[in-house]
Amino acid sequence: MENFKRRHSKLINSSRLLYQEYSDVVLNKAIQSQKRVDSFAEDIESSFPSSPRLRRKVLSPQDSYLQRLSVSSNASLWQDIPMIRGSRMLLNMSRDEQKLQEAKFELIMSEASYLRSLNVAVDHFQRSAELQSMLTNQERQWLFSRLHDVRDVSASFLFDLEEKFEEDMFTFHVCDVALKHAPEFRRVYLPYVTNQTYQEQTFQRLLNGNAGFQQVLERLESDPVCQRLSLKSFLILPFQRITRLKLLLQNILKRTPPGSEEEVQATQAYDALEKV
Repeated sequence: MENFKRRHSKLINSSRLLYQEYSDVVLNKAIQSQKRVDSFAEDIESSFPSSPRLRRKVLSPQDSYLQRLSVSSNASLWQDIPMIRGSRMLLNMSRDEQKLQEAKFELIMSEASYLRSLNVAVDHFQRSAELQSMLTNQERQWLFSRLHDVRDVSASFLFDLEEKFEEDMFTFHVCDVALKHAPEFRRVYLPYVTNQTYQEQTFQRLLNGNAGFQQVLERLESDPVCQRLSLKSFLILPFQRITRLKLLLQNILKRTPPGSEEEVQATQAYDALEKV
């Protein structure tokens, strides 16, 4: 697609972590940690309700994927961005408003990490001349399905999210973008999911019955670009992402002000993703 070729994401290389690092185990730990942080923050704020400086100090350990990224790499939380950190507008925002923006920024940054992994899946594995020579046309179709289409849709989605963010870094919206892209999600994810059985059968048959395939795969998986992650871990990414995307929208929806236009958009986006 033309836009994919012309435009370049500014966030895609903001973290060295691939999307596989977003494990359910870590997510569950993050949720529990967030509960502890919220409880502690509420206790402190109830004791010192008039101290904005103290309130901001308590807010700083917002718990999300991005917090772990900022520790393990150079990626940042939304409120750690230089233009936002210490700004008057940030200080004037309520705690709930800050948490809403963090939830929306997390969707953007996790999409950037997801696209980074998809690029490895397509460019390093699917387009490998050595691997392609080991496969028939039918095996290529069953093994990779429409992975390149999934990648292009993710790229387009991320570019639109970044544009929204750049328009207004303090009150940017993401749910309207997700709703806009929902038809494209359906177009590429449904065929990919439908092909899952053929993908799994083809992968196992090649792995068990084709020594050449196994040797090429081992060389590809040992390359630093994929951080020694397996091809299979890349092939299941779309299954994981479409489910995680719905959860991220649900998290945003829970934080949007009741009765607001943003709540309507978040509800519509969530419903659209749930149908997919």
